[in-house]
Amino acid sequence: LVLPLLSWAEAASAEIPAGLPSRARLARAGGLGRPQADPSLWADIFAELRHALLNANREGQLESLGASLDFDYRLSVFLLLYKTSSTRIRQNVSQELIQRLIDCDSWAAGGAPQEAAEIAASQP
Repeated sequence: LVLPLLSWAEAASAEIPAGLPSRARLARAGGLGRPQADPSLWADIFAELRHALLNANREGQLESLGASLDFDYRLSVFLLLYKTSSTRIRQNVSQELIQRLIDCDSWAAGGAPQEAAEIAASQP
């Protein structure tokens, strides 16, 4: 699977499919490009993300959804899921979603899950 490379400007302006959290909110919640995550956003963004991912999975569109997203967005998704998997309330669902996404080539492309795990481990 070869995904096209996007410039930062193209990636920042890329359309996010309906139902998924905005790029800025997702990055802020997960802590991508920041010293730490913002847990005050986790509940709402996790709920949006979970709903969108489960719907895509139910419709057989999880692979194509991942292919429509750039690396940084997928990285932010994994980062948020790794962060929420450390909470008792969302631990099981987060871990299940992580595994489901890792099993999709388009979501795991470029090493997004591994890089997100490293970032999550390095943040408070």
